[in-house]
Amino acid sequence: MPRGPTPLRPGKRELTKARNRAHLLESARKVFAERDFEGTCVRDIVRASGLSVGTFYEYFRSKEQIFAAVAAEAAAGLRRRLRQVRRDRSFPFEERIHRAYLAYLEFVTEERPLFAVLERQLWQLHDGAQAPGTALAVRELREDLLPDLAPGTGQSEANALAAAMVGSAMLVARQMLSRRDLTPAEAARFCTQFALHGLKGATTSRRRTG
Repeated sequence: MPRGPTPLRPGKRELTKARNRAHLLESARKVFAERDFEGTCVRDIVRASGLSVGTFYEYFRSKEQIFAAVAAEAAAGLRRRLRQVRRDRSFPFEERIHRAYLAYLEFVTEERPLFAVLERQLWQLHDGAQAPGTALAVRELREDLLPDLAPGTGQSEANALAAAMVGSAMLVARQMLSRRDLTPAEAARFCTQFALHGLKGATTSRRRTG
């Protein structure tokens, strides 16, 4: 039986480039966490990586660019985590809502130096498309939760509920970071109650007007 074409393996140069870029991103992530964005310079990242300044500039033009790359990588990981939690139907619907809020708020706490950039990215254009990052977050949340909403819930209603949940998470995260007496667990409980009451209220209203 004839075999298909053998997949081309990346050459040594490509592997080296990929490793260097990944190492720079990991080093930058650690330095930004320790020094914050304003307290970090390119040489700090280079020193932490053990690579040369020239190697750094082969991959990134500035501190701002590598910070944006670190933030984008972290955001992609967060999105995957949130979707995994929200789609895990081995847990009740209410528990999945809570676990998703908690995962987001713990991420915000752990990745505080990146949060401001991630938040700005949510309001910027996504991949050059017309829909901003918030629209992507709302759409994914709606897709994940719509199968569990009350029968007959329309797209516009589901969109509004998802938008309220995304907005509340972002605003409560800001509040949490500005206070020392609000933990991710407490904030997640509040957001969960807010979301579930909103879902219940929306369903009740629809029944009355239906």
